[in-house]
Amino acid sequence: MDVINLLWTGGWDSTYRLLELLLIEDQMVRPHYIVDPERESIANEIIAMTRIRNRIQVSFPTRAARILPLEMVHLEAIQPDEEITGWFQQLAGKFHIGIQFDWLARFAKYNVREPELCIENGRPVFPPDIFDCIQPLLSGKGHACRVEGPFPEPGLQMFTYFRFPVIHLTKDEMRIISEERGFSDIMQLTWFCHKPQKGLPCGKCQACLMTSAGGLEFPCYQPTFWDWINDVQKRFFVLLMK
Repeated sequence: MDVINLLWTGGWDSTYRLLELLLIEDQMVRPHYIVDPERESIANEIIAMTRIRNRIQVSFPTRAARILPLEMVHLEAIQPDEEITGWFQQLAGKFHIGIQFDWLARFAKYNVREPELCIENGRPVFPPDIFDCIQPLLSGKGHACRVEGPFPEPGLQMFTYFRFPVIHLTKDEMRIISEERGFSDIMQLTWFCHKPQKGLPCGKCQACLMTSAGGLEFPCYQPTFWDWINDVQKRFFVLLMK
């Protein structure tokens, strides 16, 4: 049986794909996680992945064995590549694109051949979005989905290193399928916020806004009066330092 390499963060899209592979497609999965020391949500993501694996073990014990141990790679261990970084910089000058796609493409080129990158259909929050350009270049569905040229922007070649298994699904469609297939409770264990506040999603970061725009409801941190005071003090301090 082939092993599917999956870039997993414990988030909604990649966790849906993990469960789809295990419970619907009956595949073996090797999850990969890149450790970015500047990412504020590292602890939350690792906790989420641990809880998800434990719940799968309890709810679907015969399928749980198909999840291979999590492969963790430190960001600084990923090999540099001037061509890929150049492509990223070219795209970043024109589109909304996260810095992680630079090192994810380098990781895919040198560490794991064509891992699955889970990007959902419909990203309405931050136009112009790079995935508006990728959509017309997609070929195939599920694990077979990939980007093919000719490329209107040379930098789009960096996405040839991935597969895009859920790019034809919205977050809400994933929710519906998870309810129909009996794993919606596991989906509730996912984590997506980049800037957690006291153990809760902040509700303001890009990931929170895209999750909300995708039709999902979630509890988020509610700022207190003292949060407002601290924010005012920080702003005042910044003004004094100018």
